[in-house]
Amino acid sequence: MRIGIDCEHHRARREFCAYGHVEVQGNDLLASVIDADAYQAIDALVQRLDRMLWRWSTAMRRSRADDDIRAHALAL
Repeated sequence: MRIGIDCEHHRARREFCAYGHVEVQGNDLLASVIDADAYQAIDALVQRLDRMLWRWSTAMRRSRADDDIRAHALAL
């Protein structure tokens, strides 16, 4: 997992860009958030990555549970 924050100056104000990269099985999870406050950008990034990880984990559980093992006959 990599998390970073950059400060960009646009005219008279600053913007903070928080970005995160989480390596998981399959496609990696990438997220970025731009905000005027660094702490709010980090909080929004954590919430976004948390939501992405939750969706990824439920998708992985759903793909593993496609078939009901009780439906298969026991081969002896």
